[in-house]
Amino acid sequence: MLQPGEADRLSEESEKTPRERLERFVSETMRLRQEHPEFYRFVFQAVSEQNLPEDIRHRLGAHGLEIRGALRRLVIEGQAKGEVSEGEPDQLVDVILACLEGLSMRLAYSDPSTKVQLPDAGIILRLLGPDPSKERGGPT
Repeated sequence: MLQPGEADRLSEESEKTPRERLERFVSETMRLRQEHPEFYRFVFQAVSEQNLPEDIRHRLGAHGLEIRGALRRLVIEGQAKGEVSEGEPDQLVDVILACLEGLSMRLAYSDPSTKVQLPDAGIILRLLGPDPSKERGGPT
């Protein structure tokens, strides 16, 4: 899980394109979730509990909003630069987060003795449109 403040840092790395920062976010999120599926299983179970203490529920919600806000800024910046397809930014963020959550649940609830193969971050980002650097023959 990204630490508080890290989501903003991801959206402010000016030396990278918005698409590169989105790819880094997706890659890092998937790496952490693959390395620690038990932590995310615990989080999923805790969030679904009706009696989760309010302060913890509030902190988890605030952290989720921080991540959502950083992703939204990256999507809007990527759209302005032609790196992300047109569309409602919040809906595009929902698609990214839904993919990550679904893959995380798959990892969290899979048989620990079975190696779950996750898609490359670039595959998830294709949902936001083709990678313009690959269309121009730029660096990958």
